[in-house]
Amino acid sequence: MRRRLAAVVVLVVLLSVAAIVLLRRGPTSGGVPRIAALLILSGDLAPYGQQIDRGQALAAEYLARRGVKVERLQPYDFAGAKDKADELLRRAVRRDGARFFAGLMGTGTVEHCAPLIDSEQILVVDGTATGDKLTGISEGFFRTIPRDDEAATQVLEWVKDAGHGANLVLLNAEDSWGTGLRASYEGAAKRLGLRIAQDPADLVPKSATDTQIEAAATHLQQRKPSAVLLAIYGSTAAKLIRKLKESGVQDLPMYGTDNLTGEFAELGGTFVGDARYVIAVSGSLKADIRALYIEKFGQPEGGEVPAYVLTGFNAFLAAVEAYKASDGDVKKARQWLRTATIDGAEGPFRFSAAGDFDGRKYARMQFVIQDGKPVAQTAK
Repeated sequence: MRRRLAAVVVLVVLLSVAAIVLLRRGPTSGGVPRIAALLILSGDLAPYGQQIDRGQALAAEYLARRGVKVERLQPYDFAGAKDKADELLRRAVRRDGARFFAGLMGTGTVEHCAPLIDSEQILVVDGTATGDKLTGISEGFFRTIPRDDEAATQVLEWVKDAGHGANLVLLNAEDSWGTGLRASYEGAAKRLGLRIAQDPADLVPKSATDTQIEAAATHLQQRKPSAVLLAIYGSTAAKLIRKLKESGVQDLPMYGTDNLTGEFAELGGTFVGDARYVIAVSGSLKADIRALYIEKFGQPEGGEVPAYVLTGFNAFLAAVEAYKASDGDVKKARQWLRTATIDGAEGPFRFSAAGDFDGRKYARMQFVIQDGKPVAQTAK
């Protein structure tokens, strides 16, 4: 009787250990890559999450047509709430067995969830989190989008080349991304010998009302800047430019980064003509990927596939490749990503040892109006 009882105890212990190992590696370890994502698919920032979602769907279809089987879990919508992101990340890991993630959406969200990335031993490849402070924040965090300081430097070099640096005004969103990007701009300005004016009115609410946007536009006109740097979300930027041009301001140079893509052009319409932005590229978007995008989603507004579609595509692809290379082992996947070269939407890309996007080039883009619609073109 005692021997039987001892055998049962040993069996229970072995099964428990096996279950823990299985949970740590994910239920499909060694099989079909199983990729999850936390996205913002509702609320004010939903357009950005929808771009990432499209990019991931595009990548899954792209791989499927090449005979690569992937299980893409239904994205977890946290609506931009950090506490909800924390809760959903735990649920994805502990209830659904997810270990590989192709999205955590946003600098503030990644910063908030970084301890969980480590404690739960998961892998996150994100296409939106640009904050400088995220470099090396977790062994399991990688990003397919450059840091803010890189983008800010590129913008200000363009400002300087264009002779627009005499009286710079920077408007930034009142959140982790906006304040972080302001710090990046200010650091880059100091290095380049430029000065950015300071004013309490430069802080713009994350979801600014029409009244607040009108007040910001009026204040800008009074200050007579040589150029405006936009570290605000695309929807707010589009409304601001519309308000300025309706007020008769026609020749005020506006600069931004990848926030001036996607919904910015859609909402701004003909008012966004001459708006400028820099965007990180590895080369030209592959013809077959562009054709697949048009097949699934139609012709992109403004002629260019939105930036976050591409970063979302690359994040999903990197997560899948890491899974395959490591046989579903998160620790090995993390190590592999630090040395691998991945053939992405625009060409090969790599990650630095700290998980940052490596070896990217920048393109200077400017909106022009063609047939009554804004079209992004490489600036001359």
